[in-house]
Amino acid sequence: MKYFASSLLIAAAFLAPSARGQNAMSPSPEDAPPTLDIAGGFTTVHANAAPAQCGCFYMYGGSAQVVANDASGISLVFDYGTTNTSNINGENHNLRLSTYLAGGRYTYHSKRKFTPFGQALVGVGHSSTNFVIDKSTSTIAFSTGGGVDYDISPRFSIRIAQAEYLLTHVPNGVNNEQNQIRLTSGVVFHITKSKK
Repeated sequence: MKYFASSLLIAAAFLAPSARGQNAMSPSPEDAPPTLDIAGGFTTVHANAAPAQCGCFYMYGGSAQVVANDASGISLVFDYGTTNTSNINGENHNLRLSTYLAGGRYTYHSKRKFTPFGQALVGVGHSSTNFVIDKSTSTIAFSTGGGVDYDISPRFSIRIAQAEYLLTHVPNGVNNEQNQIRLTSGVVFHITKSKK
């Protein structure tokens, strides 16, 4: 519950500037951000085994996001990611981790090609592993971090890098908690409302 409460506080911090900015001048249609972003990319997770074993390993996979944007820079993010490994610490232990997350993002829009953003997401992590026993489990998951996009055109960007702290609770026989780093690079497609 403490992680859920923390995520709510972070989400509130994202939303506060939006509320204050309601009275500010809105950007012109030419400067307004896209209505919707659809992103996909290659994802690497640097994960840790149970504390008593002091082991770290990598998982590889992909992720996808749908982002609903607002002119204030505040966005609503829906994120899906899945990664897996079949050789944890040189042993025949496998793990597949899928996350279903949602939350808030703030994006700094400017005239420059580089567009940075920060976000906080909370949701569900689903794991399938034989690390302790053959078992599938769904538990709460939390991530926070940011990234930067390079704009190629009004409809297309390259996600140079996105780095996040990812907390999951996969059963490991000790504390059932993983503090991980998730890295993603990929592409972003922008969908803009047609001008009337």
